[in-house]
Amino acid sequence: MNFGDLKIPHKLMTVFAVMLTAIAVMTATLYVNQHEYESPVDRTEQAYESLRAADTAAFRLTRQENSLRGFLLSGDDYYVKRLEEAHKPKFMAALDKLRVLAMGDESDLARIAAVDAAYANYRKLAIEPGEALGRDPLTRPQAVELVKHDGVADQAVTPVEDTIEAIVEDSEAVLATEAAAQKKASLATTLALAIGAAVTIAIALGGGLLLSGAIVGPVAAMTAAMRRLASGDNSVEVPAIGRKDEIGQMAAAVLTFKEAAIEKIGIEGAAASQRRATETERAAVADEKAQVERSDAVDFGALNEALDHLAGGDLTHRIVIPFSPKAESLKANFNAAADRMQDAMKAIAAATGGVNSGTDEIASAPDDLSRRPDQQAASREETAAALDEITATVR
Repeated sequence: MNFGDLKIPHKLMTVFAVMLTAIAVMTATLYVNQHEYESPVDRTEQAYESLRAADTAAFRLTRQENSLRGFLLSGDDYYVKRLEEAHKPKFMAALDKLRVLAMGDESDLARIAAVDAAYANYRKLAIEPGEALGRDPLTRPQAVELVKHDGVADQAVTPVEDTIEAIVEDSEAVLATEAAAQKKASLATTLALAIGAAVTIAIALGGGLLLSGAIVGPVAAMTAAMRRLASGDNSVEVPAIGRKDEIGQMAAAVLTFKEAAIEKIGIEGAAASQRRATETERAAVADEKAQVERSDAVDFGALNEALDHLAGGDLTHRIVIPFSPKAESLKANFNAAADRMQDAMKAIAAATGGVNSGTDEIASAPDDLSRRPDQQAASREETAAALDEITATVR
């Protein structure tokens, strides 16, 4: 599976898992180096303790020699007391310390046993005779002979000193060897730490760059695309299309918004076109209506004028102005009706010409008859008037 297709939590877990693995490897390496470093440290501490115990034994052996010489030179028991109560116990304690440190190492234990035996021989041949002879002034010179150069004391103490010196040299050699081992282990630890730190830093930087390229970069590109989309730029290319992580889901959502915005613009454009078409149609209808109203006004005005002429008895008036197509039949019907009425009136006029001549003759006979009663009435009126005059005269 492609890293870019992983979910963001899985991306983070993958990068952190690699980092933690590198840290775990570095820690394990440091642990191994530290364990290897601790062994030389333990051996160094043991060698140092052995060296210190051997030095203490050598020092206390020398103090015993000096105390014996001081006693033989002065005869003072103080030196014997210091030898037996201070220097000898501390010398023996140093040998016991060496014996404890040498546990498990048969060669060292044999060497310490040789020191112990040589010291016992030294006491037997030098210290004990010296203390006994030194207490008596008469025998003290014999005791002094024991501690002279290359005397019995020197010959007896030399094996003790040589064996202790060998222990010291071995301890110093161990210290040198272990110091070199510690230095090597320290360098290895430092190198492992440096390499581990460098690898961890490289993994962290690589993981950061990987996450930046897989998450931060696409998110920034998505943010820029969303800003352009919000500003109305629908030509923007939506990044991260096809990814299977959350950024891909975000890209799909942004693409949906983009398509919805484009669809909205299309719908708004179609609606605007529809509105413009509707307004154009409405204007055309209004214009047509106005034209119809104007035509109707002209048609009805002409018709009204024609009817006025007809009502006034003018049968010769015709509508001559053009009518609208829908009123053209009305114009034709009116003119046709006027033509027929005019023709009818002409026929009536022709027919009434003959009737008038007959009716004139018929009308003259009644006139004659009517004049006779009138004349009779006038005579009666004249007779009545004469009677009235006569009556008035009689009275």
